[in-house]
Amino acid sequence: MAFISVFCVLQIVVAFFFAMQAFAAFLNQGKFMSAVTMVAMFLIAALPAFGIYILNSNFPAVAVDGKQKKNFNRLFLVNVLLLALLFGKVFADLSLLKSISSATGISWFDFPFSINYTFYLSIFLLIGQFVVLYGMFVLRRELYINSMKKKFEFEES
Repeated sequence: MAFISVFCVLQIVVAFFFAMQAFAAFLNQGKFMSAVTMVAMFLIAALPAFGIYILNSNFPAVAVDGKQKKNFNRLFLVNVLLLALLFGKVFADLSLLKSISSATGISWFDFPFSINYTFYLSIFLLIGQFVVLYGMFVLRRELYINSMKKKFEFEES
């Protein structure tokens, strides 16, 4: 369980990094897309934070119900839709690296980490988003199964 929490915290940190980067771009350039990216990154960071909260407050046998379930479902759906933004970010970073590579004549694999770190962070965020979404699905199912077992334990006696 500690690995899951560490992974979620890393996902939150990377999403906040990109959110702050988008916020700085919004302040400097005033582009609407920077504001959209900033909000999207905050929503991407909110899902693992909500997952840690659910894990700590509901595990092992309390089902996600009521307002918590409604908030979870909305946040989960929005984050599934935000996968398109993450794919776009990965391909935009790759395109930028390829254009720099063609301009300099150096393979982008040979660039120092200081140039292509955003590409690697984008890949981490995309893969992490898939892992977090899958983990949240499994967590909800596990909590539901455990709560049903706990609710109907008296029938087995």
